[in-house]
Amino acid sequence: MSAPTGDPAGPAPVIAPDATPAQPDTPPAPPATPATPRRRRRGLVWTASTLAVVLGGGFALAGVVTTDLIAARFHERAWAEWSAADERHTEAVSAESHERRFAEELIGRTDALRPVMTADLVGEAELAALNAELDELRVLAEAPAGDAAPGVAELEPRAPAPVWTRYASGARLGELTPKREADAEQHEHSAEALVAARDEVHAGMDDISTSAVALAEAVLAAHPSATHRTRLDLDVALDAIDDIGAPPEAADFTALATSLAAVRSAHAAEEARKLDPRYPVRAEIEAYARSIAAGVPLDFAWAYEVAGRPSDGWFAGTAEFFEYGDDWGLITLTDSISDSWPDANARAVVVHEVGHTQVVRDACAAIFRSPVFGGDHEVWATAWAIGMGHDVPGAGIEAYGRPSDEQIEASRACR
Repeated sequence: MSAPTGDPAGPAPVIAPDATPAQPDTPPAPPATPATPRRRRRGLVWTASTLAVVLGGGFALAGVVTTDLIAARFHERAWAEWSAADERHTEAVSAESHERRFAEELIGRTDALRPVMTADLVGEAELAALNAELDELRVLAEAPAGDAAPGVAELEPRAPAPVWTRYASGARLGELTPKREADAEQHEHSAEALVAARDEVHAGMDDISTSAVALAEAVLAAHPSATHRTRLDLDVALDAIDDIGAPPEAADFTALATSLAAVRSAHAAEEARKLDPRYPVRAEIEAYARSIAAGVPLDFAWAYEVAGRPSDGWFAGTAEFFEYGDDWGLITLTDSISDSWPDANARAVVVHEVGHTQVVRDACAAIFRSPVFGGDHEVWATAWAIGMGHDVPGAGIEAYGRPSDEQIEASRACR
């Protein structure tokens, strides 16, 4: 901008408002300071304000990020604790379910035995104890109402999520987790109780088996005249009851009861037979047969007619045995043998029948099945009787012919 014109002498001197008039000897004042410095100060003020705003915004953003991170970690930790509790709960429920199923199966098997497990068969005290243990297991095996599974799907951590949602979800999970852990512990205790109760029932069944064996042995001791067959059948029945590898079934106790009844009946029959006037001679014949049987248990029966041969005019006998089974034999003889004892042919018939039973012995079975005999029972029994010194028609020669010398000699190895 130019100064106003009108004074030919030129522009008037510029005097600062706060300056004193210049003295003649004083040098002229320096020019006034331009206005630029004032504008620079305004720029500095503006820059500082801007920095303050930027820094303030940064601190605020950092605060938001830090708060969200804390909330996320809180939420994730709560979810991890809930997940662990829920997994424990799932495993506990599964274990309890398995134990309940095992218990129900055991209850079913044992209930099926109760009608046939009578006190006289297994023992009164043992039966009462088992029933009490079974009733306890039955109570424990009743299915509980079950836990209501809380809905937690919406509580699972997801990104992005507001801070308040994370805190609220974490807090809710914190409320649910202790309850889930408590429920899991309850199921664990229930499973353990079922295991303990099942063990008690199994122990009770072991006591039942032990008692049944003891009672059966007492029955045997009280019935010494029972036949070998009934004793062997009782042993088989007891093996089934006392089998460690498999629990007994109702049929096993039924078989035990049947076998015990047979032992009692056989004893009674044998005691009645001893009253027969012919018994002393027959007892002598039976003792003789057992003395040459090499330990094979023998039972005897007597009849007027055996194998279609009547006692009138015949000496006859049969032998029943299990070639691949028990070491046992049943010899049935005609009354005529005891009536004619000790006739040589009568004696030879007895020896022939004893010879049949010897094939249950391993040493004799090997000879019997060898090519020398080829498994021929009658040739074997006849040769055995001749080899025992009874070379008469009653040894089997009359009925089956005379064996070869080789066969007779081979039979002598069976003694």
